[in-house]
Amino acid sequence: MKKIYSASFYLVTAVLAITIFSGCHISQKMGKHIAGLYGNEVPGSIKKQTVPYKLSYANNFEPAAAISKTVQKTSKVLPLIVYISLDYRHTTTLNPAIAVSNFEKALNKQSAMLLPKLAGRQLQLTIEQVPNSFSLIDKSSIILLFITTHNLYMEGDHKDLVVSYNLMQDGVAVKQNKITVTNTEEKTGIRFLQSWRSAISEYMSSYDDNVIPTITSLNSEKFYGIMPIS
Repeated sequence: MKKIYSASFYLVTAVLAITIFSGCHISQKMGKHIAGLYGNEVPGSIKKQTVPYKLSYANNFEPAAAISKTVQKTSKVLPLIVYISLDYRHTTTLNPAIAVSNFEKALNKQSAMLLPKLAGRQLQLTIEQVPNSFSLIDKSSIILLFITTHNLYMEGDHKDLVVSYNLMQDGVAVKQNKITVTNTEEKTGIRFLQSWRSAISEYMSSYDDNVIPTITSLNSEKFYGIMPIS
């Protein structure tokens, strides 16, 4: 009986080790894949502005050199003889410059509305927080060491966009405000047989096209809240 128990123990341990190692391997590849989506370069600030503004970062919020950083965490491990449950979370922190670049693009698209409101004045924008993190989550179950089930999905960190601004006239701030715009991003399931590379590519495309531009859209009343200029 002891030999059977000992063999089962070592087999379970081996399965856990292989599975966890595989998860770490994915985390290492995620960074390279995301970097490739941006041509291995951190997006820079927009060179040609259609809206007069200066942009800076809060003291505790500065872009890093890397495009992204991914950390793998395994939690809720339940190693039983006939059933193993694991919860993988590959969390990627994107360089804030990606979100800020998207914010600038969305801002400059609103020049037709903002320029009359500015009336020759200038905006000084301070980026204090952006949604710049997401997780690839794999909730796995291994039954009898042969049958494996997976619940895979992508989930953002739900951080809001926080922007403070000064409206400058002749070098003097005539209006100040700080606005928080709620991020309503929802988790996205990964399709059957869809690879993690494909899922991340789709997420990043949605992130660039929707997350920041959507919450700064002129169709949203919240955008008026960011720039309530009179």
